[in-house]
Amino acid sequence: MQVVEVGVDLEIANAGGQNLGLDQATYLLRAPVGTTAEIGFANPGGATQSATLRAIAEYESLFANSIYDDAPPTELPVEAEILPSGVGYLQVNTNFDDLHLILRLFERALSTFESEGVPGVVLDMRQNSGGFPLGLAGYFSDQEILMGQDEQYNPATGAFETDGLRDKVLPNERQFRFEKLAILVGPACASACEFESAAFSQLPGAVVVGHYPSAGIYASVIPDEYRMPEGLTLQFSKWRSTLPDGSLFLEGTGVVPGIDVPVTAESLLGDDDVELAAAEQAILN
Repeated sequence: MQVVEVGVDLEIANAGGQNLGLDQATYLLRAPVGTTAEIGFANPGGATQSATLRAIAEYESLFANSIYDDAPPTELPVEAEILPSGVGYLQVNTNFDDLHLILRLFERALSTFESEGVPGVVLDMRQNSGGFPLGLAGYFSDQEILMGQDEQYNPATGAFETDGLRDKVLPNERQFRFEKLAILVGPACASACEFESAAFSQLPGAVVVGHYPSAGIYASVIPDEYRMPEGLTLQFSKWRSTLPDGSLFLEGTGVVPGIDVPVTAESLLGDDDVELAAAEQAILN
């Protein structure tokens, strides 16, 4: 029998390596069916106990920890409401839908918030898997917002070379001003969602809130697939985006919360949205 001493720290998911810690925590107690392990554990305030665990084919707990919501497919691409506290709440669910509808709904929500005089707006990007960057931060700024510089790999030189001008978010013709903005991010926010969130984070009075950073998935892959043994395929990137200091833009790091919401037993097992509550408090305080 394999003997394993396990001391589970709920903060493991906030460790380095971006969202690697989250995956490590998710798969910590998963093993091939039939594997047994003896563990020692202690409930809060209790004495150390031991138990023998046997791995079975069970997926409910795995799916319960999924970073993706099981939202109905009829959900609008942008949804908004004014919370009981008076804070405006704007959830951008996708950048890959009816793009004109996304812009219209986004602008309509901001117009409503403005007319109601909300003290600030929570921009919830946690379940947006990406699509096409729309430059939504341009609704909040009359100045250009600089982003990353696209580069493509040139096999002839063996180096990445500049591809066009540096990306930027341009001011929108319609402008809105709110004293505070809180941007909610998480591992399900990827690609274009991260572009939007990174631009939001540069706005005056903005703060990023969440348990974890966004996915850190921004480099584009080539369409070709390389076939590997046992039915596996491989793709790799020949395009990237960089900052003036040469570091990668978003890829591998994502949009990192400035307000890191702790992962606790209550936040994992309870029904309350503690990330939203933290974002709301960031605006009210």
